Amino acid sequence: MGARCPGPAAGPGSVVRADLPAARARVQPGDVPRSLRAARQPARRPPAGSEPVRPRGLRALAVVGLAIGVAGCSTGYKDLPLPGSGVGGDTYQVSAVFDQALNLAQGAQVKVNGVSVGRVQAVEAEDFKAEVTMEIKESVEIPRDSSARLRYDTPLGELFVQVTPGRSPDNLGDDDQFALRKTTTAPSVEDALAAASTLINGGRLGELQVIAEELNATLGGREDEIRMSLRRVTSFLRAANGSRGDITRTLVALRDVSQALDARRGTIRRALREVGPAFEALGRDTDKVVALLTGAEDLARTAKRLVLEVDDPLLAILQDLGPVADAVLSTRSQLRPGLEALIAVANQIVMTVPGETLPLRALLHIDETQLNFLGPVTGLQRPANDRAEDAGRDRQPLLPGLELLGGGRR
Repeated sequence: MGARCPGPAAGPGSVVRADLPAARARVQPGDVPRSLRAARQPARRPPAGSEPVRPRGLRALAVVGLAIGVAGCSTGYKDLPLPGSGVGGDTYQVSAVFDQALNLAQGAQVKVNGVSVGRVQAVEAEDFKAEVTMEIKESVEIPRDSSARLRYDTPLGELFVQVTPGRSPDNLGDDDQFALRKTTTAPSVEDALAAASTLINGGRLGELQVIAEELNATLGGREDEIRMSLRRVTSFLRAANGSRGDITRTLVALRDVSQALDARRGTIRRALREVGPAFEALGRDTDKVVALLTGAEDLARTAKRLVLEVDDPLLAILQDLGPVADAVLSTRSQLRPGLEALIAVANQIVMTVPGETLPLRALLHIDETQLNFLGPVTGLQRPANDRAEDAGRDRQPLLPGLELLGGGRR
């Protein structure tokens, strides 16, 4: 540190310290530094009955106590809000309970139809389920029957809450909660990889080779038949495609029938209830119904046998009835006036006859010609010459069978 520097004022063997002023730079040989002199002096003992005072220790204790007090009553970094987790403007809070929230983070987006409408404020575990508190913009209305689903925005992206609006006229309000049955969690990438691993390692992929071999063995040598079958299937599909209009109309008609039946469900139920006793009666009379059907079968066999036996006579009768029917049809133009006249006469008789009998008084003038028209009449005398002429002659009436009108012959 020191260097010997000869000079006029320096004595032999003196040392000059360069880091001290000139007035304090000279140190004579044999001088003892002040620090060493203080170290050589014996330590002073405090008087009896007094404690040593250590001001530095007291200051350290005061600083530690102040730090502890400030730390106990102040907020930590965990209590500070995360950047980007807030929602601007007026908001209201809703919650949803999920079976599992995966790694849903605070500040995750809440979307309705792909539009961000809020943020996740807190995720807490309760009864082995995840309760998610969300802050929604007050301008967004969410129907009460809406559903919430946890989804990834990309396969390796972040989770967000997708809200699918319902149709309820009532909306969720502040501190309302989605129903548990309306919350689901979409499969994650981990689930997809685990399912793929299970399929590949412990699945039935090994059996696909056996299935392929069996198909080759079954279809081998039948390629032409298979091609023909495929062509037929193709033709059928083309025909079905060409008949789409008819198929559509059929389906529309079936839909209309279904709607009509649905609109008349009450009537159908009443009809079924009323038909029930009838079915019960049929159930009780099953033996009688069976006997009736058996009798009908016997009657059918008998009728068949009868028709076969009278086939020719029946055909002859029908052929004979043909001209009669033609004659009747030829007079149909006159039949109606005759019937109308007969009805008029009957009406006049009904108005004329007060009771069931009608007394009549008539005077008949019958000559011989009229008697011959009526046939042989007894009780009348004819001239002798006429009787002689007719003695050997068989007299026939002009209208045979006219006597039936008087009840003379049956």
